[in-house]
Amino acid sequence: MAETNLVPFLIFPLIGGYAYSVTWTPSLYHSAREDGHRLYFRSVFYGFFLTSCAICTHVILIDQYAWYTNFLTIISHIRGHSEVEPSIWSAPSKIAILVISFVLGPAISHLLNLSNYFPRWKNFQLKQAIRHNDFEKLVYRSAKEKKPLLITLDSGKLYVGWAASAPNPEAARKSIKILPLLSGYRNTETQRVAFTTNYHEILTSLGTDDEIDHLSEEDFVVVLPTESISSAHGFDIVAYERFGTHSASSSPANDNPSL
Repeated sequence: MAETNLVPFLIFPLIGGYAYSVTWTPSLYHSAREDGHRLYFRSVFYGFFLTSCAICTHVILIDQYAWYTNFLTIISHIRGHSEVEPSIWSAPSKIAILVISFVLGPAISHLLNLSNYFPRWKNFQLKQAIRHNDFEKLVYRSAKEKKPLLITLDSGKLYVGWAASAPNPEAARKSIKILPLLSGYRNTETQRVAFTTNYHEILTSLGTDDEIDHLSEEDFVVVLPTESISSAHGFDIVAYERFGTHSASSSPANDNPSL
């Protein structure tokens, strides 16, 4: 009897490796922003890992559980093999190992993801995923610690506000949502800041002013495309008030402050 061709079954650990790489949270964070060929290598790497786990699982099952051995025997007879009891490395056993590696991919990754129910661990994974991206770290700090950002667009328009959501490493960032406190523009010649709108006064009036009772903070959220952002940095209103080169009559608390 000719030896069973195992090549078609090699797709199982590769699919399992891919499922693992895009399901297990730390790997997902890296895979989401990688080029296609790097994702392929990651899938192959996890495929080898899952195959090793599958071999260990297969050895335990064939040694401890009669139903598993009987199942392999039935498969062996169906495929025309004559052995009464398949060995650990028989053709049905090799096929079983490859199939088990496919099953282990999503099973292990979902099991490991149970740790995401611990907020500290989830935040740690998020920080690790964005540790090499300065803009994402700035957004994370703004969202988690309520630290305002000053964002300047290519057009010269600028906003001061908090990031409305933390970074999402599952996809490349194409925009940022902020809850604005101030907005204005930069002078094209001097690059000095001029604030023209004070959203803080409006936001603090929500719930107390009957004329704007129909509004909520969500109505003031601004979505800015990242490709239009020329600069972004932290902003502290107290430091601005104290050290900014502006007069007392043009502070951000007034209608038209400038820096």
